[in-house]
Amino acid sequence: MNDFSAIDAMAHGDERAARQLRADVAVISRRTDDPDLRHLCHDILAGRQSVRRMFEHPSFWAMADRNMANLEQGLARLSDDEREALMDRVGEERTDDSEIEALTEGEETDAVAADREAEARREDGRPGDAGPPGTGRWG
Repeated sequence: MNDFSAIDAMAHGDERAARQLRADVAVISRRTDDPDLRHLCHDILAGRQSVRRMFEHPSFWAMADRNMANLEQGLARLSDDEREALMDRVGEERTDDSEIEALTEGEETDAVAADREAEARREDGRPGDAGPPGTGRWG
């Protein structure tokens, strides 16, 4: 990885913010069905593209719309206590550095395979990792 990437520049040198942005791009990479967006995410993580390019990609916005609708539905199902417990957890890191590094190199990770299997179960109506928002591995 570059010593100072476009992600670092976007985070204004804040190491924690840059790490979180890398984790977010890694999540997008493994959750998208669009190989072009996945490739773009790998290029962003490797420092070959700007994060801003992701915001120009139509699949990013389609994915964001779906995720927002899912989040709103999940939050509506929670009790007040469950919502409060969830909000206490906001900000916890969920993506390992090793996974970000693997995605930077364009490698598929175990998390990618697990997310694809969970998505296939949800689409088939089989039980998956559908719990309250913030409780799954990508949460």
